[in-house]
Amino acid sequence: MADWTQTDRKFYRSELAVLGNRFTNLDYRFKSNKDGSRRLVARGKYEIRAKYEHELIEDIYELKLEFPKDYPDEMPIVIEEGGKIGFGADNHNSPEFGLCLETSLSLDKLLNDTRNLSTFFELVLDHNLYWHSYRSKHGKEPFPARPHYERGLTDQLIQEYGFPEDHGLISALLACARDYDGSLACPCGSGCSLENCCSKCVLKLKSQHSPAVIKDVSNQLQSHPSTFINKSISVDEICERYVKGLFRRIDILQKCL
Repeated sequence: MADWTQTDRKFYRSELAVLGNRFTNLDYRFKSNKDGSRRLVARGKYEIRAKYEHELIEDIYELKLEFPKDYPDEMPIVIEEGGKIGFGADNHNSPEFGLCLETSLSLDKLLNDTRNLSTFFELVLDHNLYWHSYRSKHGKEPFPARPHYERGLTDQLIQEYGFPEDHGLISALLACARDYDGSLACPCGSGCSLENCCSKCVLKLKSQHSPAVIKDVSNQLQSHPSTFINKSISVDEICERYVKGLFRRIDILQKCL
C-alpha cells in the first residue's frame, strides 16, 4: 500500500530537507500500521527562535513527529519527549495523543493550500512552542491560547459559525453538512426544512472547509460528547430522526412557506 513518501518522491525529499534544517540529531524511520501501511516517524532536537509581540524566545525541544499515511491532508502528531511540557488540558498536552496544537478548523484555515512542513512549523508549531516557553519563563501567557481540544472545537462552531448550543443538534447539523440536502427536515425539530431553518451555519461551514475536515470534526465531537455545553437532546435520537426522515417533508415545507 503506497503512502505519500512513495507516491511523490520529490515532495518527500523536500520534506526531509526541511526536517534536517529544523532538527539536530535527526533520526527518522518507518513503522508499520495495523492496516499494513507504514508511517514516517522522525525525532530529534527542535530549535525555535521566534518573536511575536513580546520578546525573542530561543529554546530547544526534544520532539517526535509521527506522519499519518494521508499526510499532508492530515498534519503530523507532535510528541514532546524531553519533559519540558507537562500533561493536562492547561498544557494542551496528552500522553496518548501528544500536543494539541490547533483544532481541525483552525489548522485548516492556517495552512489553507500550503500544506507542508515549512508552513506547519512556522504558523503552528513555533507559535505553540513559543507560548509554552514564554509561559515557562515568565509564569504567564504571552497571548491567549488558540482553541484546543473538543471543547474549543465546540466553541468555534458556536461562536464562529453560528451553531446552536446543543451537542445533539450540533452533531446532527454536522451530518447535514457532510451530505447536504436543504429539502430535508431540519433536525432541530422546528417543523421547517433545513434550508428554511438552521442551514446558515451548515452552509458557512461547507463554504470554508472540505468534506474531509468536516468529517474529522464530526468524528472528533462524536467521540467526546462530554465536552458539549448542553445535553438536552440525545445525539442518537437527533441523528436517527434525521437519517430516517421521520419528519413528513411535504407538510414541513408547507408550514414554512
